[in-house]
Amino acid sequence: MDGTILKINDLSYSYTPGKEILKKINLSIKKNEFTVIAGLNGCGKTTLMNIICGLLKPYSGGIVLNEKDHSKMSLPEIAAEIGYIMQDCDSQVFMPTVYSEIANSVKNSGKTEKEKHEIVENLLNMTGLQDKRDSFPLQLNRTDRFKTVFASVLAMGSRILLLDEPFAGQDSRNCRVIMDNLKYIH
Repeated sequence: MDGTILKINDLSYSYTPGKEILKKINLSIKKNEFTVIAGLNGCGKTTLMNIICGLLKPYSGGIVLNEKDHSKMSLPEIAAEIGYIMQDCDSQVFMPTVYSEIANSVKNSGKTEKEKHEIVENLLNMTGLQDKRDSFPLQLNRTDRFKTVFASVLAMGSRILLLDEPFAGQDSRNCRVIMDNLKYIH
């Protein structure tokens, strides 16, 4: 094995027949690489992420995820490997408090209650959400809503983390906080 964790081979996708948004994409990402996919609005970055996460199916080409054929994996199997923060992270919030949102991500992990609590506390501290632990996530500002989803995705323990437009709506200070957290995790 050459350390490749994600390999995309000749992947193509179209929302409308005859108008490919992705055409024969090839990409290889090795374990511990930090990769940025950049481009203009509408060029297919979100579409590519949705395909990688199993939310969309390519019409041609394929993906190998941790040496497994992506097309033969179930959505839960893919989700166990890939943590994804969507561009509209508000659609990923389901619980009534920041603490419960993060804790919900580790509830079926097989960890003890003490271990789960430690994971949540560590993530609250890492993201600076300690004082927001009892807040309703959707009433928080955009930055703290993102941090809540970020912490809950990290709590899942996925080996791959995808962030779609993580800096949208963030000021420079919060962009730095996000990058510092990503660097720490990496």
